[in-house]
Amino acid sequence: MSTKQRLLFCLFAGVPSIAVLQRLLTVLGPKLAIEGATVWFIVASAIASVGLYWLLPHLFELASRCRRLPLWLAAYVGVLLIAFLLIYPLADSGQLGFNSDREEAIDVAVLQLVEGQNPYACRAVSGIHEGCPQAGNPISPLPGAFILALPFVLLLGGSAIQNFFWLGAFYFASRRWFDSSEQAALNLLTILILVPTVLAEILTGGDLLANTLAVSAALLLCLRARSTAQLLACGLVLGLALAWRVNFLLLAAPLIIYHLTHGQWRRPLLFGSAAGAAFLVVTVPLWWLDPAAFTPLHAGGKLGQFAHLLPHPNLWAVVLAAGVSGFVAWRATSEQGLLLAVAWALLIPPTLGIVLKSIAAGHLSFAVFGWYALSATVPGLLSIQNGEQRK
Repeated sequence: MSTKQRLLFCLFAGVPSIAVLQRLLTVLGPKLAIEGATVWFIVASAIASVGLYWLLPHLFELASRCRRLPLWLAAYVGVLLIAFLLIYPLADSGQLGFNSDREEAIDVAVLQLVEGQNPYACRAVSGIHEGCPQAGNPISPLPGAFILALPFVLLLGGSAIQNFFWLGAFYFASRRWFDSSEQAALNLLTILILVPTVLAEILTGGDLLANTLAVSAALLLCLRARSTAQLLACGLVLGLALAWRVNFLLLAAPLIIYHLTHGQWRRPLLFGSAAGAAFLVVTVPLWWLDPAAFTPLHAGGKLGQFAHLLPHPNLWAVVLAAGVSGFVAWRATSEQGLLLAVAWALLIPPTLGIVLKSIAAGHLSFAVFGWYALSATVPGLLSIQNGEQRK
């Protein structure tokens, strides 16, 4: 593994991991009487980053000697499932001190849709999975999240468990990408073991991991599809996955630039048209129903709170993400390079949020925006794997 690959790995895996570390210190610091939590956070982050950089070549060399990695992956996911069944009820009740309302938002919204009601008239409250709460945070996912989570909510009682389905879907897609079940298993084990944010998402039922895996799996299948039917089918799934959070729309810039640079127009036109149609079909009706109450548009502009530090921060995030990812896509010589461009598109907005939040708070603050950098982790780590370079 080259120095560049190690640095990129530490970047894409490290930013969301540092966010989890800071969250842990924030919650556990007072309980354990830890003084100077910020100092400890900086020290621990530095040690973890240096350790990961040094260990990476040794870890991948050790993994390359292993056989039957898909079986090891299945066993590890089985352990995670047992841990989820034991820990998630505690996390959902707030007993562990980690409060989130992301899966609650989806559960409430799905049930409201089934009843023929506008889900965005409700609010998300940690621990409340049904009804229509009027006090709490706005429901931020786009309608595609509700469509994809529908079977889990109706058949299994909640959307929190959907992470396991999307882990399987992503393994299937990455196996087609690498043309190797061993390489696909190694890639997914790397993400599961070396990125603690992934473990936190699974055990707390968060939907950010599910969204990232869904988009990544659909994108990989679109890039590997050859027939018109495959391109249209993958595009429809990609459109639903994109209609989950607005930040994933930033993928458009690197995808368009890469394919135009390489003189390819049929493939992106087919899956892009299907994705756009699916996105509009599930999103426009609920927006049309009550544009003022369509809260994903408001939630998507979280950087607006820092307008006193940087004028039009949301616009700057889009411009920087499109510019940097577009440049990387233009320079890319393979689809591995395209995945790197996609990762940059998704990493820049939360990084800008970390910078602005830290300035506003007067100290390093990764916990809020750093967590959302997880959306860049999966394509970022895929782009630097030592598998076959796709041309």
